[in-house]
Parts: sequence; C-alpha cells; structure tokens
Amino acid sequence: MGVQTTVRLSGSYDGDRLRAALAAAVSGDADVLVDLDGAELLDDSAAAVLRRARAAARAEGIRFTFNATRAGTRRWLSRSGLDDD
Repeated sequence: MGVQTTVRLSGSYDGDRLRAALAAAVSGDADVLVDLDGAELLDDSAAAVLRRARAAARAEGIRFTFNATRAGTRRWLSRSGLDDD
C-alpha cells in the first residue's frame, strides 16, 4: 500500500458533518481509511455519505476502507451495506 489518509471519527455524525470530514481526504490520490471506533452515533444519512465517498474513491482507483473494532460499529456497517471489503 502507498500513501494513506486516515479520517478518525469521534462523537456523533450526520451526513453533513461526515461529508465535511471526508471532503479533503477523498479529494487527493491517497488511499483512505475511515476509523469509526471513536464515533458514538452514525445515522442513516452518514451511511449514504460513506457509500457515495467510497464509490467516488473507487472510481478514481483509490482504496477506501473502514476500521471498526467495536461490535456495535461492525453491526452498523453490516446493516448499512458497508461491510463488503
């Protein structure tokens, strides 16, 4: 793997806040790792933002992955259709 940008989330995220957090990371050509372990609440709009960001990154040949070690976060990824990496 080459250069990687890590986006560490903490607290609560809705779509707007998450979109802002990801904007700079996805605009480059580095692979992106989104660390979800610090996030306390991710709503359905956040899942939609992550799906769009991942699709945009993949279309540019950028690897977009998640770090989620907490059981609740892993369930949220699965329920949101984001656990297919």
